[in-house]
Amino acid sequence: MSTKAQMILERIRALSPEDREHVVGEAVRFREGAREWERQKAKLRDMQSRHAGRGLTDRLLEERAKERANGWSFRLFALHNAVNSSNSSQ
Repeated sequence: MSTKAQMILERIRALSPEDREHVVGEAVRFREGAREWERQKAKLRDMQSRHAGRGLTDRLLEERAKERANGWSFRLFALHNAVNSSNSSQ
């Protein structure tokens, strides 16, 4: 513990029981506020990551739709089947 923290602790111990209870209550509220802030930040990071991924998924789906429109999907499927059938006959 730092010397500054130790001095503060000694001053708190020197308070009357009522004042000490008030100081401890404020410290607990401060700590709970910090925990709530961390929970909110975690929720925000989660929402941001889901939102970022949504754009990537939309672009991938658009790309696949273009490939299907150009006939690439069928060609890739036929190539995949040809490779798999030759591998399974070996």
